Amino acid sequence: MKTGTDLGGHFLGAGLDVWSGAEYPHQNLDESLWRMLFEAAGYTVDGKAAERPTEPLTLWRGSVPGRRRDWSWTSDRTIAEEFAFKGVRGRPIGVVWETKVPPRSLLSFDNGREESEYVVDTHGLRIVQAAVQVAGPVCCACRREADSATVLLAHLTCICP
Repeated sequence: MKTGTDLGGHFLGAGLDVWSGAEYPHQNLDESLWRMLFEAAGYTVDGKAAERPTEPLTLWRGSVPGRRRDWSWTSDRTIAEEFAFKGVRGRPIGVVWETKVPPRSLLSFDNGREESEYVVDTHGLRIVQAAVQVAGPVCCACRREADSATVLLAHLTCICP
């Protein structure tokens, strides 16, 4: 199989830019084509060929339930929480998802947007809603501290006054 460098770096340079530059890369190409292109490019870190990690990684994703299997994940839980709870770049409020990713499912790592982003082929992975980590009662939608001890953690709607 040809690698990204065998292909003259066309995908390695342009394809990864398309992935990291798009808000919803799955709307640009379907998963089978992305899978083929990432396989051709080989594993990369910040756009350069690199050794794939050898151990599984625990990664997080902040999204609505219907997008939990998309391929952009982060090693920084705080980033996932921002995407889940703060409506980053106009996204709807969601939850934090967690998965343990075997090395074979890691396609690339990019920190160009300071999001510690791993591109992960989620096919076959067990993805669970991450446990909520809070110091005290907070609204699960907007993450503000609540005045009341009654916090409905399953709600996706802000319960703050």
